[in-house]
Amino acid sequence: MKRLLKNLTIILAIAFMLSLIPIISLSPYIYAQADDFSYACFTHGAWAGTHNFFAVIWAALKTVPYYYTTWQGTYTSAFLMALEPGLWNQEFYHIVPILMIAILGLSTFYMVNSFVSGILKLDKYISSGITLLILMISIQCIKQPAEAFTWYNGAIHYTGIYALWLIMITCNIKVLASGIVSQRKQIVLCLLAVLVAGGNNLTVLAALIVQTYMLLFLGVMILFKARLTENGIEGNKKASDHRNGVDKILIAVIPESLCLFVGAMINFLAPGNAIRMEAMGGNSNGIVETIVKSFSTGFDNILDWTISVSSLLFIVWGIPFAMIVVKRLVDKFDFKFRLPLLLILAEYCLFSAMWAPNIYTSDETEVLRTQNFIYLVYIVLLLVTVTYLCGWVYVKVVDWFGIRHDFSLMYSFLIAGATIAAAFVIIISGSCQYYTSGTAYAAVKSGDAIQWAGTIRNNFKLLEESNDTEVRIAKPEAESSIITCAEIDVWRYGLLLYYDKESVLYDFE
Repeated sequence: MKRLLKNLTIILAIAFMLSLIPIISLSPYIYAQADDFSYACFTHGAWAGTHNFFAVIWAALKTVPYYYTTWQGTYTSAFLMALEPGLWNQEFYHIVPILMIAILGLSTFYMVNSFVSGILKLDKYISSGITLLILMISIQCIKQPAEAFTWYNGAIHYTGIYALWLIMITCNIKVLASGIVSQRKQIVLCLLAVLVAGGNNLTVLAALIVQTYMLLFLGVMILFKARLTENGIEGNKKASDHRNGVDKILIAVIPESLCLFVGAMINFLAPGNAIRMEAMGGNSNGIVETIVKSFSTGFDNILDWTISVSSLLFIVWGIPFAMIVVKRLVDKFDFKFRLPLLLILAEYCLFSAMWAPNIYTSDETEVLRTQNFIYLVYIVLLLVTVTYLCGWVYVKVVDWFGIRHDFSLMYSFLIAGATIAAAFVIIISGSCQYYTSGTAYAAVKSGDAIQWAGTIRNNFKLLEESNDTEVRIAKPEAESSIITCAEIDVWRYGLLLYYDKESVLYDFE
């Protein structure tokens, strides 16, 4: 099994590096658009006027209350969006795709490595393989690549805040596993909770649900241990010590939970949210209708996403890694993988809840920037589900038959066959362009990216060199979904404040 996992990790590492080549090739043609300009107008002005880094940070801080009172309460996102790389120099914006992939990659590795190599003490190549597997499908099958990786404003608002939440979850897992909560850890957890609470509404809602799950889990553990102690099922001293340990963890995470809740309320109750809601026409559904539609939408998308070629291949590749994790949990911790349906139900509730904000406000479920976040969470939930179900089956097989054989050869043939079959289906159906790297390659090869970038460079030159308060520019257009999309507002939006102009019109207007 170890040899198989090492080989799989090497293959994944090579495939991942190769998959980045088209994205890196596209990077020189990526430029700021839409909200990048409006959120960075204060910071760009500060840099242009002073060339002082601290003045830029202060301007980013001033951006937060401005948008908090006029548009939305996402205070963490507003600060980060004000620091888009193009404010220093438009050519710096080229780093956005790699920056976003790095943020996603590091946070995913931190989560996986902390659990697999940190808590379970498994080899690094196993945690590396799992990380690469998650990243491959997350990056390649994201629902709208421009809003996830190449448009800074949308990417930092969803991909960036998702990564921050992963770090917070990982810190909580480490606390639960170690049972040690120092004052320093509490401060870090509270800070992370405040930052996550200032992100997009979907992440905040998901974070609140997961935090509630954790508090309920700790509460049930305390009640369960108390019942065992009362009934004399466990040694009184051992059960009492364990219960006290759980009590301490519960008390330790309460400040973090309060910070998350208070931060979420500050976010949700911002004056700008009411203005934005009114501008969008108010809410489309009531609470009850939203809940019903969310569960229905969640069920439909779970089926649709899970039976896809990519997800099925992800499951096949994930099973060997899942089994090594299962064996360690069973052998070292005697974990029984009980109540798998309860876990699936909790995951289904979380998945369905993430559709609720859009259903409530606009009755729209095809908002791709929010689907990006939901898909990233879905992939992690899918791997957790596969691992838990493998564990449940493994425990049953061992208990009933005492079988502990290594099925490495069978896994090898299964993975090879599934990969070949999936590649055949993808090539025959001509769907390579629907994957992020394929889309990036097509955008460069077709000249779409070059034309887009050329138009924008000429527009920047006009805006920067013209002393007129009214400027006419060419409308940049691109067909590729990794460069721009219909959900991103008009390119010139925000240019007035950014370049201090009274009017910016297209040349045909």
